[in-house]
Amino acid sequence: MKSLILVFNAALLFAAGKPAIPVNVMNAFSSRYPKVTAEKWAKNDDGNYSVTFMKDKKREVAFFSAKGDWMKTDTKINSLKELPAQVKESLKNRGFLGDYISNMKNRETPKSEMYVLDVNDANRWDADHVEIFARSYRLYFDRNGDLINKKLLD
Repeated sequence: MKSLILVFNAALLFAAGKPAIPVNVMNAFSSRYPKVTAEKWAKNDDGNYSVTFMKDKKREVAFFSAKGDWMKTDTKINSLKELPAQVKESLKNRGFLGDYISNMKNRETPKSEMYVLDVNDANRWDADHVEIFARSYRLYFDRNGDLINKKLLD
């Protein structure tokens, strides 16, 4: 009877278009975040898995390999006020503080912690030149405010 219920639940998940998440991945999530509930699971194009959840009133997304190894966690940052002073100072010193800043997150990996932000300089240009000159970048800062990477976005 138990196996029939498990097969039925698996069929419902498949029919609903939800990915089947391996037990080892779910166990890795539960072990790393014992007091949170997964809101949404996804199987990513690279074969790894992501899970969205709320922790301390913040939206987080954790990424796990198919083997169940934790890869990273992104925590959404809602306001510039939430960034460390060193990161804000670096944005200001590099001339980005006046740009449109979006998609801010704190990224924790097994080896590091960084802040990831998307910036768009369209507000520097008048309407006739926005399409020609405006650029969007993804900036990566360490916790000390040092710019560790800058990628041009398409």
